[in-house]
Amino acid sequence: MKPLRNILYFADGDMTMNPALERAISLAYRHEARLTVMDVIGNLPSPAAVKIRFGLGIDEIIRQYQEQELRKLLQHAAPLNHPVRIDVRTGWGFIEAIRAVINEPHELLIKPARNGADQPLSSSDMHLLRKCPCPVWIERGTEARNYRTILAAVDPCSEEDDCADTVTDLAYNIAKADGSRLALVHAWQFYGESMLRSGRYGLSDVELEKMREQTRQQHSSQLRALLERHQLGSDEVELHLHKGEPTEVIQRVAEQLKADLIVIGTLARTGIPGLIIGNTAEDILQRSDCSVLAVKPGGFVSPVKSA
Repeated sequence: MKPLRNILYFADGDMTMNPALERAISLAYRHEARLTVMDVIGNLPSPAAVKIRFGLGIDEIIRQYQEQELRKLLQHAAPLNHPVRIDVRTGWGFIEAIRAVINEPHELLIKPARNGADQPLSSSDMHLLRKCPCPVWIERGTEARNYRTILAAVDPCSEEDDCADTVTDLAYNIAKADGSRLALVHAWQFYGESMLRSGRYGLSDVELEKMREQTRQQHSSQLRALLERHQLGSDEVELHLHKGEPTEVIQRVAEQLKADLIVIGTLARTGIPGLIIGNTAEDILQRSDCSVLAVKPGGFVSPVKSA
């Protein structure tokens, strides 16, 4: 894992010392990184009486108040190598957060889940997961603690992106720092199985089983090659290689292991807005009730434009 130099914490209206902020501070301390704490307020109409009385619009008054509250919140945090930067903006929350990533060299965006731990991810959270160019870490924990189990969902056979390596690297380093159990899950499928069993092909069960086993071995070999590239042994990571639909397999393994964090890649088709996250990732991110860390393939270009 490359050292993080710039971390962005997006409060998204949460003005408490929550687990996401505590983890952001911990990461900044461990990596000697610069931490930016940001929030976004909406554009609000300002009554003329307020402007006359204070010489400021209501949105500027709220912006200054939010900035003051964030500074007070960080007063008792552990000292970091670099001063924490406070950034309170006006606009749409997820858009301004993505613009901060685009315009500034942030390698990670971390935030609390907007809807809480037991609810589906909010529209704002999903926009960030789909469109933010850097990894997005959404913390659903209700108390600050190290993760017990981290699940990395990988597709080492994909030739379209480099997410499997990025996911493996991130998951391993987080597990190492937290002292967590690390598991890698990969779902494989034997496409065309029903067609080959019937119709004009009519393969026997023996032939089909042989082809299924060859397919499984191919996926197993790719998974082993992934571990070898990262110099990971069986004593450091559990392997879960299962036949089935990726969404169902990943969700089942996450529930069996009681995963605290799922690290997953999002398959993006650069340059085609609307096709910027794979169906499997979308389903897992919405179904899971644990924290999630989603990464984009190299070369991903956000549909959000810089200001």
